[in-house]
Amino acid sequence: MKVNLNYFYVLLGQGSNYLFPLLIYPFLISKMGLKSFGTFSLYVVITQFIVIIIEYGLAYSSANKISNLDGSQKTEYFCNVLGAKIIIFFIICIFFSAFFVLLNNDLKIIVLYSLCAGLFTVFNPIWFFQATSNYKKLAIVSVLSKVITVLLIWWLIDNNDLFLAMGIFLLQYLLMSLIGFFYLKGFGLYFSGFDFQKSIKILKNSSSFFFSNLAISIYTLVTPIVLGITAMKVEIATYNAISVIKQGLGGVVTPLVQVIYSNIIQNKLMDLERKEFHKHIKKKILFLMSMVGIVGVIGVIFSKQISLFIFGYSNKEIVYSIIITCITPVFIAFNTSFSTFCFLALGKTDVLFSIVRNISFLCLLFAYPVSKNWGAVGVITLLFIVEILIGMIMLLVYRKELKLGV
Repeated sequence: MKVNLNYFYVLLGQGSNYLFPLLIYPFLISKMGLKSFGTFSLYVVITQFIVIIIEYGLAYSSANKISNLDGSQKTEYFCNVLGAKIIIFFIICIFFSAFFVLLNNDLKIIVLYSLCAGLFTVFNPIWFFQATSNYKKLAIVSVLSKVITVLLIWWLIDNNDLFLAMGIFLLQYLLMSLIGFFYLKGFGLYFSGFDFQKSIKILKNSSSFFFSNLAISIYTLVTPIVLGITAMKVEIATYNAISVIKQGLGGVVTPLVQVIYSNIIQNKLMDLERKEFHKHIKKKILFLMSMVGIVGVIGVIFSKQISLFIFGYSNKEIVYSIIITCITPVFIAFNTSFSTFCFLALGKTDVLFSIVRNISFLCLLFAYPVSKNWGAVGVITLLFIVEILIGMIMLLVYRKELKLGV
């Protein structure tokens, strides 16, 4: 029953993540036009990349660790994780300061706003709720922060209020931290400083999860950043608006995978006889792919209507891009679940990282020419091909090199 409730709260939280851009992107496009929305989109992508770096896969690495700690030890661990995130943020600031003067004025403002979001993320305790399977509180934090942000955007944005829109979007990260810390009261946690060495150790222990996430982020977030820098603002605006579909469907998968992964770790299912383990995870993977696939088919059928809803018009390029974007999450569902259940749970993170890293850098080689010549349509197609390649190679490596039949 508890697992079923966890699924519900995860879907509720991720439902808010999906509805959030759907509720504000068409509105912002109508108010500020595609060019200004393109600048806003570049800001969103850079912010998401910084947030992923700061989160560092800590929710995954802490799931097994924190369940074995008592009250005082849990407080110490929490503070050291906070210290680890502060260290990461400091490194990010050094990185951007190295070439800040070389950026144009728009990019300088975008970076400053994105760094503020990163600072708020440092103090965001959602990793703790994920690691301790408190999905109800996680859902409340996500839903409340996004509802407030959406209402403020609808109320305050008029015409070309680009920087106001960026500021309100930034507000959601502050709200998540404030609401999250409010709910931490019930856990008896308090900040007592952090041990630098222990924080570094936490970063080392989480590095395999981080580099796997980072490798994925290279092609999912860095590629659109390349598009935003090399192509016209309209192209990144088009890409980001359409990607709402992929982010929504793919975004539902990730937390569900976290719930299942926590269940696998806590119940030590990876210690089962190999055939029994495969039987168990096959059902989970097929469930996730089917759930996403059904919604994706609906999206394909109504692709023209989706185009009209988001942009107010429709053409062949946009409809094609929407169709590809609706199909892509099926492969994302497979890749996310298969990599987590069959590589991470079995301690094969080095193999997984090698696969994703190589494909990601291959993607980056094509990112510039594809962005330059084919814009949003080319990038959407490129990322679709990348997801298929990653899935095929993971399955091949798992069956042959690791000699673990599925």
